[in-house]
Amino acid sequence: MNKKKIVLMTLLGIVFGYIFFAYANNLIEAKYVTYDGKMTDYNNAKDAVDSLYDKVYECDYPVNFNFNFGAMGSYQKFVTPCTGYYKLETWGASGGDSGSYTGGNGAYTSGTILLTEGITLYVYVGIGGSNINGAASQDATFNGGGAWSSNISTDRQGGGASDIRYFSEAPSTTDLTWNSSIGLKSRIMVAAGGGGGAYWSGDPNGEHGYGGAGGNLVGISPTNSKIAAGGGTQTSGGYLGGGYGNTTSISGSFGLGGTGWYGAGGGSGYYGGGGASWQHNAGAGGSSYISGYQGCVAIASSSSLTPRNDSNGVQCTETSASSDITCSYHYSGMVFTNTNMIAGTSSMPTHDGTGTMTGNDGNGYARITYLGKSVS
Repeated sequence: MNKKKIVLMTLLGIVFGYIFFAYANNLIEAKYVTYDGKMTDYNNAKDAVDSLYDKVYECDYPVNFNFNFGAMGSYQKFVTPCTGYYKLETWGASGGDSGSYTGGNGAYTSGTILLTEGITLYVYVGIGGSNINGAASQDATFNGGGAWSSNISTDRQGGGASDIRYFSEAPSTTDLTWNSSIGLKSRIMVAAGGGGGAYWSGDPNGEHGYGGAGGNLVGISPTNSKIAAGGGTQTSGGYLGGGYGNTTSISGSFGLGGTGWYGAGGGSGYYGGGGASWQHNAGAGGSSYISGYQGCVAIASSSSLTPRNDSNGVQCTETSASSDITCSYHYSGMVFTNTNMIAGTSSMPTHDGTGTMTGNDGNGYARITYLGKSVS
């Protein structure tokens, strides 16, 4: 080959090589990088770029930093500040107390999940049933504690559930209301609320009772009620308690405790507990749910309450879900590990994590803890 051609090609190679290097370097420096795949050692493109520069990935928040959410009567928005593992915890609210006949305490749920930076979660913290005598009816509490209606004022509302929602698509204002259909279907973790307590001194039959607690897979029925309501399950609302008078709109439903009629309201949950009908019986607790908790039954899609299919392609039932964790997986793909679910009758962590308590009494609570880039 001609020496002049060799020299020219060499020079062109150097020039184009320098241009490509400069472009690539600027691209990396500016971090204009998109990355959709998975790598063995890195969670996303930012990690890979930082590794090229021998940088240690840092978050604006230290490991074990807590983000806390009290009851506010509206949704609260959480955007992940950095890529890493997060522990999510929720406590359901308790049902209202009628004198010494207390409402059921709320349940507790927790789980760990890997989230990329910028993921938006919506936190809904349930409000507890009122303990105060008022008008002869009360509306549902925030996040689904069952209402009640009577000619006296000593029956109580159920407690609202506390939950965390992830929307696969950007939600509208309507989607973000606590009882919207798409919002309730978007729940990836739910801690059930307890049923309301009930008492009336003029009741000749003594049909009053203590509200049932928020449950695990199934809500807990009230005690001391003559005809007890049923707790919510993984696929249906709890049945009404009592059989007299008005028996419509009393059973629990998806995300809503049953309405009490001359009795207390049911606690909210994945499915709500039943309300009570006549003679001032107490309400039942709702059921809890975690995507990734064996025994839970997830819905198939954002447009249906039909249970999803199991690992064999067969529609899940509560029986099949007990041995197939696939049944619990939310349609969004958000799945937790290291899950824990505790009924409102048992010992659970306090809100600050420094002690324990038996069930959650009062309003609900939620906490998100940043665990770092890896978990042991």
